[in-house]
Amino acid sequence: MKKIVLFAASSALTVSALAADLSTEDQKIAYAIGSQIGNSLKNNVNGPIQLDETIVFEAISDVLAAKKSQLSQEEMNTVMQAFAKKAGEHAQKKAAEAAAKNQAEASKLLEENKAKEGVKVTDSGLQYRVITEGSGKKPAATDTVKVHYKGTLADGSTFDSSYDRGQPAEFPLNAVIKGWTEGLQLMSEGAKYELVIPAELAYGAQGPGNIGPDRALIFEVELLEVKTQEQKAEAKPTAEKSAEAKPAAEKPAEAKPAAEKPAEAKPAAEKPAS
Repeated sequence: MKKIVLFAASSALTVSALAADLSTEDQKIAYAIGSQIGNSLKNNVNGPIQLDETIVFEAISDVLAAKKSQLSQEEMNTVMQAFAKKAGEHAQKKAAEAAAKNQAEASKLLEENKAKEGVKVTDSGLQYRVITEGSGKKPAATDTVKVHYKGTLADGSTFDSSYDRGQPAEFPLNAVIKGWTEGLQLMSEGAKYELVIPAELAYGAQGPGNIGPDRALIFEVELLEVKTQEQKAEAKPTAEKSAEAKPAAEKPAEAKPAAEKPAEAKPAAEKPAS
């Protein structure tokens, strides 16, 4: 035990010295590697077990110094298999707790929201409220829409926003969650709606990390433009014509690096990859 405590103390001094002076490339690489190891341990280990950092430091030191391992390979395999089982059980327990909490939160949100003035509920359970009515065309499920939107959770936190990215999102309406496909077909170009979407019309139990399982979602959506299949088909020949070769005597436009073209922002409402 004394050896471990002394090792931990010396490790702390070494880390402190590095933190004070990361002037060389090798020092920065070493710190980055240590940071990755620390984050991995923090994210994947803490919780299922109580991690003894001093023993972790000692094991790393033994490996780097080429010392004989204090555990045989067979012992390591046995304890790591037991840990993997414990970690899996811990993750399942946490997921079940999160789902139960989110389901209760969603029920409360939907019950309270449907009682608000102006809120309508469809047969599927989608709740919507007209903020501003539009006057343009309505999209079909097969159309492509351009929208601005903000997605929030019941606690008011924002998990996604095209406004924050500074540009609207554009996507096929049949490639998003069910609540969006249904809700946007109620809207006309120029309209702004609030959609409160039950979990079963959103991501269900497969909610991504910044949302979580079984959460109802709140979206403020502005429908800017509808592009029908016919419009897209008509635009294609025009695009092909503009791509025709220019006379050789003309000076070609300077090519822009591909990296300069911003990647299209994908709305959080898109379906998760299967």
